[in-house]
Amino acid sequence: MARPNSTDPDGTRKRVLKAVRDIATRDGMGHLSARHVAEEADVGASTVSAKFSGMFKLRAKLIEAAFGPLIHAFELADNNAGLSAFEIATAPLRAEASLPVLVTQVAAYIGLRDGEQRAFALLLDRSWRIARDHIASFEIPNSQLRHFDDAGAVADRIMSWYFAAALQLARNPNVTPDQLQKIVRGP
Repeated sequence: MARPNSTDPDGTRKRVLKAVRDIATRDGMGHLSARHVAEEADVGASTVSAKFSGMFKLRAKLIEAAFGPLIHAFELADNNAGLSAFEIATAPLRAEASLPVLVTQVAAYIGLRDGEQRAFALLLDRSWRIARDHIASFEIPNSQLRHFDDAGAVADRIMSWYFAAALQLARNPNVTPDQLQKIVRGP
């Protein structure tokens, strides 16, 4: 059966990005290839390469998908002064069921730090610094972390919570907010 000839480049791009995310969360980052993505998105492999200039840029989009919600979560602090830093950091993970799995997959893949993963790990390190700087710029009114003088230390703590919570929610999406806080932050 012939693939549909899409006259909607944005639609094709979205299908490819969704396919990348679906494969990464379902099968792991190691299973990403232009061929697998093309099959999942119902496009040609050359379309995948042409739209994103190769798989590296598609993997970079996964980092953006993993970190973006954390960065944008701090906009909640402006509108909800009653939220703690922990609630802000974990809100995106609770809002989107596949996000904890994606964050865990990205972190596991990057942990390899060999060959192709090394370049990806360097990209994650850069993204981590950007997210850290962004988070450090926010003032969280009722945070228990306010006693830290170093905003970077606060950002590191928040990002650690984010990854720890992602790991827990990927394993058990039914963990309650109170249970999650006890697991991640301790009693």
